Amino acid sequence: MRQLNPEVAAARPLKIQLHSVGFISDKDLFSSHSDMINIFSEWGLPTSKEAKRIENLNDAINYCDEITFARDKLEYEIDGVVLKIDQKSLQNELGFSSRSPKWAIAKKFKAEEGSTEVLSVSFQMGRTGSLTPVANLKPVKLGGVTISNATLHNMDEIERLDLRIGDTVNIKRAGDVIPKIISVVKAKRVNKSSIISSPDKCPCCQNEISFFESQTPSLNIDHLERNDKNCFGLDQFKESLKHYVSRQAMDIDGLGVKTLNLLVNEGKVSSVIDLYKLSPSDMVGLEGFADKSINKLIDSIKKSKNIKLSNFIYSLGIKEIGIETSKNLSREFKNLKNLYTASIEDFLLVDDVGEVASNNLFNFFSSKKYINLLNQFIELGFSFEKESPQESEGYLSGKVIVITGKLNEFSRDDLKIILEKNGAKVQNTISKKTSFLIVGSDAGSKLEKALKLNIEVIKDSDINKFLIDQNNE
Repeated sequence: MRQLNPEVAAARPLKIQLHSVGFISDKDLFSSHSDMINIFSEWGLPTSKEAKRIENLNDAINYCDEITFARDKLEYEIDGVVLKIDQKSLQNELGFSSRSPKWAIAKKFKAEEGSTEVLSVSFQMGRTGSLTPVANLKPVKLGGVTISNATLHNMDEIERLDLRIGDTVNIKRAGDVIPKIISVVKAKRVNKSSIISSPDKCPCCQNEISFFESQTPSLNIDHLERNDKNCFGLDQFKESLKHYVSRQAMDIDGLGVKTLNLLVNEGKVSSVIDLYKLSPSDMVGLEGFADKSINKLIDSIKKSKNIKLSNFIYSLGIKEIGIETSKNLSREFKNLKNLYTASIEDFLLVDDVGEVASNNLFNFFSSKKYINLLNQFIELGFSFEKESPQESEGYLSGKVIVITGKLNEFSRDDLKIILEKNGAKVQNTISKKTSFLIVGSDAGSKLEKALKLNIEVIKDSDINKFLIDQNNE
């Protein structure tokens, strides 16, 4: 439906099933959700034939089992069943979290599994220079989608799976979305299978690749300027640009992945500074750009020159420096040039900055190359706003809170705002100073460290109760 050419969308057999409303002026029009669906049907609007009103929990479980069994016979793809409280008055009483209604929950299907062959393993460059191994698979259809690649995360994962090129593997789509190798079929391993080794040098620029934690290979090259050769460094530069323009960094609207790739590939941008040297004439003739969109993009780039210092520090993509650490650095050092003369010990005095982060900061801000680059930003007319002082009052005053894992009740950004507004200090790393760890699904090493340090752990589902309890203390 978002095709630029409406004829393309018109040629597709698109169908819709209506199940809810966005806004309604008459709040008493529907007494229940099932009533609403029935009225939709009476109006001639398309609704799901599978939608059903259930009287109790056991019947709801049985219904989910029925739909799971009938899933493959439906005329459309589904990844689960949504269970909703039917009565509208109860819906209103339960209300909404920042992300979803509290009167509805999704029961996801078990991820569909399949098997295929690993044809090769390639390495993709990320923003911080880390190389992520990716399995290139013999294409296989899974859940209506053809899978040809699956991330392997790091060399530890390859070792854990005992994976080799040529192996037959079992795969699934985690959450029915992300392809994941779950095991190797050792019985089908053949003599031609070969052990996977991480590269020791970039095949193009010949820069040496080093290793950090979790056997993660990393290429240490300048990430804010394009490497002349078409190597890993080019991927890193593109990822750095993507991070630089993101919402929590410089927040430049209109510079999506496709546009950034186009500007880099066409030679219009070879350094982050080049974004501010773009003129309308540079954009003319580029795919997807007309006069209106060109002017809008140029205005958005110019607007980013007035931004908080913390956003700018975060946009630079320095390893181990997240948005909260950037805020702390901004409050401590006040302006950009003060960072140039700071020592490792000065950085260590900043909240949420440990030894690794302080070394990364010192190496970055003492580099003549990066100082020259940062001075160019100042010459371009950048004006950095002061960071607002951290809230000191509130029922969470003095509490240090870390968040990890995927949250369901809140978005991470919204939760940070709530916590900080009520006096908490939200950090990225666990330490003895941490008061609470808020844990969502897929929590990792932070949870293990918190348990070792006897730090109180708050489950995602208990956040509202935690906030109420803290407020009442």
